[in-house]
Amino acid sequence: MALAVGLLAGVGVQAQTAAPLACASTTTLFVVGDDDMGSTGVWASATSLQSALATAKADTDLSHCYELRLKQGVYRPVKVADAANVTDAERGVAFNIDRPLQLKGGYTGASETDRVIDPVNTVLSGDLDKNDLPMVNGTAKATDIQGKNSFRIMQMGGDFLTAGQTDPTPGNGVYVSKSGDSRYTLLEGLSFIAGDADGPSSASSAAGLLCNGVGIDAVCSPHVSQIAFMGNRASSAAGGFMAVAFEGGVSSPQFDDVSFVGNLAKTGGGGFVGLYNADKVFGGTLSPTFTRVTFQENFASGGGGGMHLELTGDTHAVTLTDVEFVNNSTDGFAGAASILTTAASSSDVKMQAMLSNVTFRGNSASSLASGLLLAAQSSFGTTTQSIVDAQLNNVTFFGNTSTTGAAFANYTVGKATLTTDLKNGTFNANVADGRNVVAGSAIQLTRSSTDSTNKLNLDSSILWGNTTEGGATGSSIGYSGESASVL
Repeated sequence: MALAVGLLAGVGVQAQTAAPLACASTTTLFVVGDDDMGSTGVWASATSLQSALATAKADTDLSHCYELRLKQGVYRPVKVADAANVTDAERGVAFNIDRPLQLKGGYTGASETDRVIDPVNTVLSGDLDKNDLPMVNGTAKATDIQGKNSFRIMQMGGDFLTAGQTDPTPGNGVYVSKSGDSRYTLLEGLSFIAGDADGPSSASSAAGLLCNGVGIDAVCSPHVSQIAFMGNRASSAAGGFMAVAFEGGVSSPQFDDVSFVGNLAKTGGGGFVGLYNADKVFGGTLSPTFTRVTFQENFASGGGGGMHLELTGDTHAVTLTDVEFVNNSTDGFAGAASILTTAASSSDVKMQAMLSNVTFRGNSASSLASGLLLAAQSSFGTTTQSIVDAQLNNVTFFGNTSTTGAAFANYTVGKATLTTDLKNGTFNANVADGRNVVAGSAIQLTRSSTDSTNKLNLDSSILWGNTTEGGATGSSIGYSGESASVL
């Protein structure tokens, strides 16, 4: 049986990145929040965030670079006419980044440069009617949302699917993570809190931020640094951040020192979702990198409580270094993180997953894999295949609980090859808590068809103190379906 949370259903362009461009000039815009009580110096003539974004957008010469400095405070996408009767039109207003720029929070207002970088002191908030429950110990949760909040706090490259559309809208630019390029796009020292994506079409996803990499000339690969996505929720996918690159686009954001905390999604990816759908002619990629990133207490009903990647066709990579997944959960598969690849009808899908110094602790799933799920699959009878190469080094799985395969699962179906090299792994106190299932309390290998290959190379790793409960049978390593191999 193929795994899916259905995020690509019904969505039917190669992004080219030209040579780096140098900035001919840089304009600095000073920005103050909604409730600023008065400023001095350059801050006395500061503008709103919406006005600053409009000023930058109006300059079509991309060699003119823009840096937006945000004074500490709260920023909402729109000032509502009546807080007791917030309209859907007001909820549909977002902060739009429609050209490359640097958006930097934490400025104190004492001078042009005085700055304290802490995400919670510069808040981009969806709480339009100002009645959400207050943060506790600097942390917001999706359950804090009260009344009517913004469908989405920010989008980069425009929306990709509005009400009534069946084909995605291309992104509107090239946003890259390499400094020194005029297209360098930086988000730094900010928090995204209390987006509530329960609207129509794509307004049901990406409550925090949407990154649109759809289209022949579109790239959405910003540098996201010292940012918090907290307490956002979506009636579909991605409570926190969604990167999309349908049909040949490019979206490869770089995350450094970022936290995804207390976000919720009804389908996949409580914290982060990456979606890619292949194009028959052009090749693209979705290849995010995560360094010193924390996913904590996120929830998704369908799968991937903390993070979910769903990739159909073409070639991709995901890199996680010094990352923690703590107390994330799902009613479906993969309490912490899921990487799901499916061969397209027109092309193979290839994925390289590289995890180094990654910890999975206290995560839970009602189905397969409370920690990490790697899945390679294709439709039966197709000539294309799914190929996943995973390198896991210094990974720890501790105290995770699921129905089958308590901590880590390799899953293949159809014409697929999944090879995982796991070195210096630690599996301890993980639990397979199931009923009438054969479960591996630490690792589960599922090979659902004879034309797939599922192989785990286990090296210098320790498995101890892992248990099965509730009638489940098995050992630290469990097998399901056709025979898989552990070397």
